[in-house]
Amino acid sequence: MQRRGVHQRQEEEEEEEEEEEEEEEEEEEEEEEEEEEEEEEEEEEEEEEEEEEEEEEEEEEEEEEEEEEEEEEEEEEEEEEEEEEEEEEEKKKKKKKKKKKKKKKKKKKKKKKKKKKKKKKKKKKKKKKKKKKKKKKKKKKSFHSLKLSCVQHR
Repeated sequence: MQRRGVHQRQEEEEEEEEEEEEEEEEEEEEEEEEEEEEEEEEEEEEEEEEEEEEEEEEEEEEEEEEEEEEEEEEEEEEEEEEEEEEEEEEKKKKKKKKKKKKKKKKKKKKKKKKKKKKKKKKKKKKKKKKKKKKKKKKKKKSFHSLKLSCVQHR
């Protein structure tokens, strides 16, 4: 009789232990889920911030381009005026003709250089953007694999 009581008590203790373990496991799972949700929220926030930054950068670039275009237009107008003046003077003296040709060549060279520089700059920006996208994609991918490993671990 006494033996049976001990055995029963032992069984009850084991059952209590099992229940406690199950509760602990459930708590751990809940904590893990909460952590995952927090991480996801943080990721989303970061992505939003990045997008905003990109948009701002694009706007700045557009503004810069517009300014450059305006400057170029002004320069062209000035050049035209100069050319007209030079043409008038050219009628008077032949020496100035040579100077004008030199000047024109110089300006063409300058323009060419400027265009080349602009092209290079655009290429660089494109490359930078591509790199950024790649990095973002890689970051997303690594987070996904991390998430997968967490799920497998469970």
